[in-house]
Amino acid sequence: MAALAKQNPQAKNYQFKVCTDCPLCQSTHTETLYNEPFTKGKTAGFVSSYYQSRVPMEKLADGNYHVRECTDCGFAWQAEVLEGAGINALYSEWIEPQESLRKRENPGTTFSAKQANEVALFCFLKHKQPAELKVMDFGTGWGNWPIIAAAMGADAYGAELDSQRRARFTTKGVKPVEDIFNCTEQFDVINSDQVFEHLTEPLPLLKQLVKLLKDDGVLRISVPDGTKTLKKIRQQGMQYQPAKNALHPLEHVLCYQHQHVIALAAQAGLVPISPMQLFKAQLENLRHGSYNISMLVRDMWAQLRSTRIIFQKKSTA
Repeated sequence: MAALAKQNPQAKNYQFKVCTDCPLCQSTHTETLYNEPFTKGKTAGFVSSYYQSRVPMEKLADGNYHVRECTDCGFAWQAEVLEGAGINALYSEWIEPQESLRKRENPGTTFSAKQANEVALFCFLKHKQPAELKVMDFGTGWGNWPIIAAAMGADAYGAELDSQRRARFTTKGVKPVEDIFNCTEQFDVINSDQVFEHLTEPLPLLKQLVKLLKDDGVLRISVPDGTKTLKKIRQQGMQYQPAKNALHPLEHVLCYQHQHVIALAAQAGLVPISPMQLFKAQLENLRHGSYNISMLVRDMWAQLRSTRIIFQKKSTA
């Protein structure tokens, strides 16, 4: 992937990495869908409003909200991405930690029940009781998903770079993983929810996660579905209003559709579990848990058409 840093000789502004080739298929056949400075127009209005004026807008002067699309595979991404001090500020200051924690401390009954049903579904997929299951949540944040898994009896791990977030979930029965490249554990289940859209180079990380997966293990990737967002940008062009969606300025730097999640996973040696595998586990969850028909339809639709997909390792037989 072609990449270079936009350098500011006075080193006052945040630096941006510029990627014009497709991050998914590495094609050079790409085109611009939208391009506006972060400090001007609708993009500046969104950034200032969304982050509640915590962003020093003048320090974004060297970057654009620049959406490109690959004409070969249809993948889209933000071609100019914060790096260094800017990316650190984004995730430690502009996304206010205490505000983020408050949302996770009070997730609501529906959200917690959804996560418990996800853990139960993995149990039925693996034909194991929760206490027999070893799971890791990659990019876990404050750790709600592995906390619920641990409460159900699973041997739960959370992979998280931020020490404040790790400190929270380690007090609730979840074992911390600071660096997946130094992890020696093997897992039945690896869960990754709303992570891969933030990564400029997802493949090396995904390949490492596959190494941590048991031979019969499963890995779920869940990212925002960019289908509607891309359709809107194509239709509206420069009249498009940047928003909190699959191409959220600064944050969601890669924009996936169903086929792109499949393609990324294939490069890492993964294939989707079969619809029959999923359906049998769903039926067991339906019989024994609080799973319901609408959840069954939602999860099957996601597996077959959307961007929340459960994978397993490719067979070497």
